[in-house]
Amino acid sequence: MTCARPLALLLALCAPLLAAPLSGCATASTVPDADRHSLARAWDGKLVYLRSSVNVLPLFADGSRRLVSPLHPDSILLLADGRGAPVPPGPVESVVPMGSRVRIQKLEFPTGLVVTRRPPGTPREHPWVYLSFPGAAKDLGYVAVLRTAMTTREDVLAALGDLFSDEDPSLWLKSVSPEARRAIEEKRLLSGMDGEQVMASWGRPERTRQDSEAAADADADNPLRVARYIRVETWTWPVGLRTATFRDGRLTASTPPLEQDAR
Repeated sequence: MTCARPLALLLALCAPLLAAPLSGCATASTVPDADRHSLARAWDGKLVYLRSSVNVLPLFADGSRRLVSPLHPDSILLLADGRGAPVPPGPVESVVPMGSRVRIQKLEFPTGLVVTRRPPGTPREHPWVYLSFPGAAKDLGYVAVLRTAMTTREDVLAALGDLFSDEDPSLWLKSVSPEARRAIEEKRLLSGMDGEQVMASWGRPERTRQDSEAAADADADNPLRVARYIRVETWTWPVGLRTATFRDGRLTASTPPLEQDAR
């Protein structure tokens, strides 16, 4: 009996400290609950098309699933090591061409309980989109990982729209040259591609920069010639190892060099 009051006082003082980790882990997602639920109702089970060709790669430490991404492995920044350097997911195992049918099995946000259930060594604090490919001989379980910096329903819809389409984009693909079509399906770049074709092959860039440069005039002997400038646009993908440079809307250079990407 003599210990009852001190014990009760100690529990009262410690209660906020005990509750803090639980409340802090209630959710790792910044998208409001109502938006998460409405998005799941609208997208779970939905049959869509791939907006661009995607790489199939290991899902980091999860050997039971595969990561699906329009980005190349050297441009995927989902995990970092102790020094802050990107951890690559692993080599490309296959490529699924744009326009392929895919079913969204589940749109899963990183709530506290979800994060604890995901395997360590995976991007556990990102939204995951569980996918299946109709007609696939063996379904290992495919996952597209969305970015974390999303706070609204519109942010999530924009991220999903970068990956999936309600309409078959391969109909557009028939309008490009056979060489460009083959490059897009194999996630390569060719000189002369326009921005839409480059995005279909490498996915959406992280940053774009616009400049201008003087162009040589055809009539160089005319002292009254008017200087002409061309628009130069540079796209950069995450991590900064891949870039594409356009002049007047056409691809002229890339990193890695275009010759390295061509087959």
